[in-house]
Amino acid sequence: MSEIEEIVRPFKIISYADDSYVIVSADSIQDLVQSTQTILQEHFSWLQNIGMTCNLSKTELIVLNEEGIEFEVGGNIIKSGNTLKALGILIDNKLTWIPHVEKLIAKSRSLLFAFRYLRRHLEISDMKFIINAHLISRLTYACASWSHSLSYRLKVKIKSTYFSTLRILIRDFERKLSRRRLLEIFELEEIDTIFFKRTSVFIFKIITRLEPTNLAGKFLSKSYVNARNPERLKLFDTSKKRIGKLCLTNAAKRFVDTWDFDWLLISLPMFKSKLQESLSRGNSN
Repeated sequence: MSEIEEIVRPFKIISYADDSYVIVSADSIQDLVQSTQTILQEHFSWLQNIGMTCNLSKTELIVLNEEGIEFEVGGNIIKSGNTLKALGILIDNKLTWIPHVEKLIAKSRSLLFAFRYLRRHLEISDMKFIINAHLISRLTYACASWSHSLSYRLKVKIKSTYFSTLRILIRDFERKLSRRRLLEIFELEEIDTIFFKRTSVFIFKIITRLEPTNLAGKFLSKSYVNARNPERLKLFDTSKKRIGKLCLTNAAKRFVDTWDFDWLLISLPMFKSKLQESLSRGNSN
């Protein structure tokens, strides 16, 4: 499969295990259709030459920030959809993340019956592990790639699912306990805090090349060193389109600007410690 990178050049292919995603960019819809059609035709021909076939029922196409397109490859009509599933994340063509949030909320609510049963047999200290393993893991899965661009309404829906589940586990059906008190009882963090910490760590790992991705070059190409704080980087936004501003490479500026400590030359454990200290100072103020 290593030869596939040569087949799709000059465009990119991203692979994880047996999942591969070809990324094609163009200045116009016409060029996009032509390039994508050519790349897919060469891709399918290469697969056929080595004795393999492409499963079209599992082949998805999405066009970001544009309406759908369709074309013919090998006698088959391929149409773009409004969403694309990539490693458990549901990406929509406007990067609103509405379908993804609706999916993860539905999965989280499907756990309520099991939680109602478990609360009769487990202590709160035990339930904390259940919450982290089955609720928070679902609500925050891969959140570093999407939580930074959520609308206020979507954040409210996620928080509502989070706290309503906690109330069921503590049997607070009359909603007498505040959200802060619920978090104290279970020794948990706010969803916003979890989103911020995980995205910050992810960005730090990319910039310092601790994450195996080529995004480091994109981040560093939009950065400069401030003479007043040489052990910090400043990032700038190069996108003028709304959908571009929702991408992590542009959203990173907002996160880096909140890191009020020297971070460029420190280790990952030290970064996590200083980030926690910074959040604690903010909460106390």
